Amino acid sequence: MAVTYTTASARDAARVRHPGRVRVHPLELGLAGASLFALVLALVAFSGASATVAGAGNSMNLNTVAGSEVLEPVVARVFPAAADRRLAARSLFSFLVQADGGRRVVTEVRALARARVDATSIDRTPGAVEYRARLDEERARASASHRAPPQSIPALTPADVAAIKPFLSVRSRRDTGSRLLLWIALYILGFHAVSLLWRFRGIEGLLQQQRYILNWTSQCYGIRLELRDFRAGEGTRVRDKDFRFSLSLKNVGTFLDLTSRSSSQEP
Repeated sequence: MAVTYTTASARDAARVRHPGRVRVHPLELGLAGASLFALVLALVAFSGASATVAGAGNSMNLNTVAGSEVLEPVVARVFPAAADRRLAARSLFSFLVQADGGRRVVTEVRALARARVDATSIDRTPGAVEYRARLDEERARASASHRAPPQSIPALTPADVAAIKPFLSVRSRRDTGSRLLLWIALYILGFHAVSLLWRFRGIEGLLQQQRYILNWTSQCYGIRLELRDFRAGEGTRVRDKDFRFSLSLKNVGTFLDLTSRSSSQEP
């Protein structure tokens, strides 16, 4: 195995200030291109998700619901009977807004699964056929296991939540877009921070190793592309490049694995 030794003085000599020279390093161009590609991917994903929601109709923000009546058209998709719809809408609104006027801030639509309907309210509503059937089933289970009858039952089953989830949201499209842009900016700046700092201080340095890995996973196969670029030495530097391509198949594992290496010297 070859061993390369670099003295501290040679290392520090590679970092020289050039106040009057402004030069764009090829690595900065690659970093800018990768950042732009990540930005485009994030915006395309957000646009596709927004188009899907728009195709299903305007979603209702649970954190801004003003009354139980506005929830009835949504729960009507799982409760055909009017009495069931009213009970479900009132129970959901009571879960979102407390009796003292305080509002519960929900961060996901699945939180509605914690809403409950009182058994007494179901007993006082003869037309609530769906809730009546669910309550009778819960009471039968409690009697068979010698437990006390339930005082309440879930307002929505997991299947109900899944059915109405496309028509509900917990934040506006504008808020989602603002948060997405903020995190994209932080993500990109995190990668550019070192490059910007070195450019501001006028420092040039030698990047010893770069490694790029691209994985693509599909339902039946996976592809992996890998590039390693290594530089070492002082004066005349040795540069090694490793390439790898692998193909994996479902229930088979790695089906094809190709590697290649090249070595050269740079002044």
